[in-house]
Amino acid sequence: MRRKTASRILATAAVLVVSAAAFAAVPPPPPPPPPLGQIDVYLVRQDSSDCQNSTVPSGNGPLVSGVVWLSRGNDGNTTVKVSLTASPNTTYQFFLKCVRQLGDITTSDEGVGEAVFTFATNSVGNVYGFDSYPQGAPAGNKFQSAQVKWQ
Repeated sequence: MRRKTASRILATAAVLVVSAAAFAAVPPPPPPPPPLGQIDVYLVRQDSSDCQNSTVPSGNGPLVSGVVWLSRGNDGNTTVKVSLTASPNTTYQFFLKCVRQLGDITTSDEGVGEAVFTFATNSVGNVYGFDSYPQGAPAGNKFQSAQVKWQ
């Protein structure tokens, strides 16, 4: 009887080892791609750039002061959500660069401001940028987005 029990234990252990090895050989699935029609870019403390912000760094770094989340809707509009950390109690004008002002972002006494804007998707091409600054802003208090690049 002990021989049968030992044999069953060894057989069960062998199946578990083979199953574990087969499971370990299967790589994990890749992360899901970002949703279609949605991207985000950083807002960088930088005084100026061209209309498409080609000179603005796209990676996270010490000059990053905010994020712009963009979503293209089926209705022909792009929605822009902006989060900016800048000078406290200040109103920043937010622009679709070289096109038009989208609205204002007002920061709190801690310097944090958020806003949501919408514009017609066909009012720009597939590459563009944003900028934001208070009216009459001195150097050092202006922000440029990294380039927005739709595929």
